[in-house]
Amino acid sequence: MPPKRTTLLLVAVIVVLELIQEGLFQWSFGQLSVSMFLAYYHRAVVRDLLALLWFLLCKALQLSGETLLQYFRNEVHTTSDPVLVINQYQTLWLQLSRLARRTGSTFSNSFGIYLLYLFTILTVTIYNIMSSMIAEISFPAFSLIVQATTTGILLFIICDSANSACCKFGSLLITYLVVLFQFRKSADVRA
Repeated sequence: MPPKRTTLLLVAVIVVLELIQEGLFQWSFGQLSVSMFLAYYHRAVVRDLLALLWFLLCKALQLSGETLLQYFRNEVHTTSDPVLVINQYQTLWLQLSRLARRTGSTFSNSFGIYLLYLFTILTVTIYNIMSSMIAEISFPAFSLIVQATTTGILLFIICDSANSACCKFGSLLITYLVVLFQFRKSADVRA
């Protein structure tokens, strides 16, 4: 599926799921006023769309790095002078590294506060679940469990996408360069 379609599909799924989740949450606590529902619904959609934005940014950086690595591999294997290819691609790697660093520093403050917000929601929700379960298991407790699960999934998506963008791609590049230099070094020793 093309990236634009995938993004639009994910946005649509988030909007519909949050409509259902917030509707059930408000209904279970008996607070079905339109203004309160819209305020909580807006907060939940923005919260989930921020996680989607981070996920898509990390995937885009990872995909661009993997594509650049694939072109680099192909060009190194087809050229007679791999040192020239390495020098040419060095600028692209530095620009990609600078782009990733700037993306991280741009979003660091806002996502730091966002992660604190998610941890706070998760902590308060788990406390409410425990309090509800001590009294009795009811539909509002189930609604809180769904809220805690959603928040936990968002935290996992944010952390995992950043980790996979950095570690997976970085280890691929380093492994390939080490193998390439060892191969070149052994070829120079034989010659």
